[in-house]
Amino acid sequence: MKKQNVRTLSFIVSTFTYLLMGAAIFDALESQTEELIKQDLENTEIDYKKKYNISHDEYKSLEEIVNKYHPYRKFPQW
Repeated sequence: MKKQNVRTLSFIVSTFTYLLMGAAIFDALESQTEELIKQDLENTEIDYKKKYNISHDEYKSLEEIVNKYHPYRKFPQW
């Protein structure tokens, strides 16, 4: 194998290794926070259903309406 091919192959392998390690580290750091946020949103949904005495279908309908009138493209992208 030529020297240039070995360099190219090693560059590709090291780049993918770097990306996979970064993704694993990011997942390890952020997954717990995401679970906490998800649980908080689920608790909020349950609280609204109890407070306003609405069914799951009514809540989903309300959620669709709110999302329809507040599309993501309206807000600035981070």
